[in-house]
Amino acid sequence: DRFPHSRPALQQILDAVRSLTPDGGPGVLCRDRAGSGYVQIAGGNSAYTFEWRQYHGTTFKHWTAGLPDRDNGSDIQIPTNGAYVTVKSNERLSLADAEALLRAFAKGDTRPATFTWRDISSRFK
Repeated sequence: DRFPHSRPALQQILDAVRSLTPDGGPGVLCRDRAGSGYVQIAGGNSAYTFEWRQYHGTTFKHWTAGLPDRDNGSDIQIPTNGAYVTVKSNERLSLADAEALLRAFAKGDTRPATFTWRDISSRFK
């Protein structure tokens, strides 16, 4: 329920992530890169999930970021504003993780290799 910015500064994006909360919202943030894809973050209050979509012509790949040093066997829920997102346990990210991923996307980088990436593209076909 916030006004979208067509060209936000990095600090505005980071401030928006810090404002995410499942307790009345906002609970989701999306940021796109013209013609190449987008990222979205859900959660707040120190529990986030991060998705990255990359377009290749008319097709795409869609991934969820995870932490490589954590167990990924069990499903957990990340609360958002009035809902939740179910992810693997290693995909529960901290604010610092979410900010690092956003910085990479904002700079035009590829998905950082310091995270694991689970391909969830089949959910959208």
